[in-house]
Amino acid sequence: VSAIQHANAMDYKVFLVPLDSVWVGYERPVETRLQSRRITNYWYSYEPYVIAAEQNGVEQLAVATEATWLEDHALPALWNNLIALIHASYHGLLTYDMNWVPTVPTLPSWMKNPLLSSIGFSEYMPLAAQGQVVLPDDIPARWKQTVEPVVDGIAEQLHKPIILSEVGYRATSDALSSPWLTTSTAPVDPA
Repeated sequence: VSAIQHANAMDYKVFLVPLDSVWVGYERPVETRLQSRRITNYWYSYEPYVIAAEQNGVEQLAVATEATWLEDHALPALWNNLIALIHASYHGLLTYDMNWVPTVPTLPSWMKNPLLSSIGFSEYMPLAAQGQVVLPDDIPARWKQTVEPVVDGIAEQLHKPIILSEVGYRATSDALSSPWLTTSTAPVDPA
């Protein structure tokens, strides 16, 4: 709450994103009742943050982040119920932050939920082959060729705007081939 208030005092807009490694689906509950329990428990742990977001002027809130397995396997009704619960306590913009994908997937129906104003996209798509040298001036064209069609395809399928909720590149020679790695032993490459 103090971080939100500090950001508000500095005229920043705040986008609250939950990063919960337990939630993202390392366990894969197949039974509907176990999926329901997982989502219900997630709601109970996330509810205080949702209320704090509402009470402290957070402009945008992610319903969840990169719950890849549950995106595809949990019943849409479970997701729609979670979205409704969050919306009942928080009245700003809601999004869901999906992990990057190399092609336009068939997305689950719950992502079309009208309570979601947008879909976030954690963008870590490789722009080069391992060991390939890319000149800095060529990077925008590679982005346009590789990332743009996927992001635009998702937006068209869902009829929603897509925001880049996560993106980053290390200053190492393998950053364009493995941007999702948080550390690297590759040589430093500030370009």
